[in-house]
Amino acid sequence: MEIINSWQNKWIKYIKSLQQRKYREKERVFLLEGIRLLEEAVMFSWPLQIVLYSPKILENPRGSKLLENLQQQGNPLLCVAEGILEKIGDTQTTQGVLAVAREKAINWNLIWERSSNPLLVIIDGVQDPGNLGTIIRTADATGVQGILLTKGTVDLYNPKTIRSTMGSLFHLPIIKIDDLTQCLQQMKENKVKIIVGDLAAREYCFQQEYQGPIAICVGNEGSGPSQELKEAAHQLVKIPILGQAESFNVAVAAGILLYEINRQRLIKN
Repeated sequence: MEIINSWQNKWIKYIKSLQQRKYREKERVFLLEGIRLLEEAVMFSWPLQIVLYSPKILENPRGSKLLENLQQQGNPLLCVAEGILEKIGDTQTTQGVLAVAREKAINWNLIWERSSNPLLVIIDGVQDPGNLGTIIRTADATGVQGILLTKGTVDLYNPKTIRSTMGSLFHLPIIKIDDLTQCLQQMKENKVKIIVGDLAAREYCFQQEYQGPIAICVGNEGSGPSQELKEAAHQLVKIPILGQAESFNVAVAAGILLYEINRQRLIKN
């Protein structure tokens, strides 16, 4: 088994460049690191450009099985020295495997095909990658059919975002919205009720009925949702704060709103 140990290898140089967002966006790819995320990618037959691994992964039965499955799916594999993989990865302790994954083109039809009564999440200008990843994971757990990211939201393929999703990135259609006005028109045509979380709202989230197609919106950690979304909202809602805290973490707020919607729908059904 040949082991690559040169920094001049074209794949090593390429992956180092992908640590920067501008190159990931240019190539329309992102990095996946660790056994758990690669297992999810294999499960959903996610297109991979290249998989790099070190001999270390062969010491782990899950790692050996993962390499076998990756090979069976026809993914190109490259064995590299442990020290190189550690330095081109983002985590402090590498699990011995890293891959370049291709972005998938996702359109609106995929969301509408998933349910005639969809529950969607609009993420508007959220800046922290951990928050974004946690909202995606929570949306997955609550049966959301699709996620929409407005301009100004942190990079979906930031390594911290990807790790925070815990694989939920592969389970949901996630669409980056370039034209918010057009997106809102699409919502209107599909009779989707837009619920926006806003600290200045008059009504609590528990006072509303959440039946029919719904999109909940959570906004920027500091400034909240954009004015355009607030004006388009069918309802602005807030979460009761009973202590001295000024606000909720945006990912926690998203979870509360999503579970209130699910609570009502489960009771009705």
